[in-house]
Amino acid sequence: MSKQNVPVVRIALGVLFFVALLMQFWLVPTAAAEYAARYPEYADLARPYVIVIGVAIGLFELALLAGWQVLSAAGGNTRTRRKRWWAIALLVALGSSGAMFVGVFVHAGSVAGVGGPPMLFGLLVSLAVVICAIVLRRKALEFTLEDGNDWAPRPANARQ
Repeated sequence: MSKQNVPVVRIALGVLFFVALLMQFWLVPTAAAEYAARYPEYADLARPYVIVIGVAIGLFELALLAGWQVLSAAGGNTRTRRKRWWAIALLVALGSSGAMFVGVFVHAGSVAGVGGPPMLFGLLVSLAVVICAIVLRRKALEFTLEDGNDWAPRPANARQ
């Protein structure tokens, strides 16, 4: 990605963050309350699912923040350790969010017996998010580091 694309990516990250906040605090609790009223036999699942999904969306927001910091680290003169830390934070936050969604979809589809085919689709998408998190960490490190290899020591006479 070139440095010219960084503002566009930042706008996309900001929009995703706003949408995630709307989902976390408005859409998910409203939908859970509506489904709990419509299906009283599963109403006891509404609160735990809202909590777990809220935490998972919060981790996704943390991943967006880490992505923003990766973009900032790429343009600035920051230390390699900080760049690596944000790339790892991106992996952990996005991977944990995906894993929590996997847990919700497995529980809803297998244990609780609700949802049907949409639960399988959600499970597959959540697993894809976990895989993408691993790939994004590598790409984030390549983007933030000049030569893509932060483990090799630099020669003393190398230009900064």
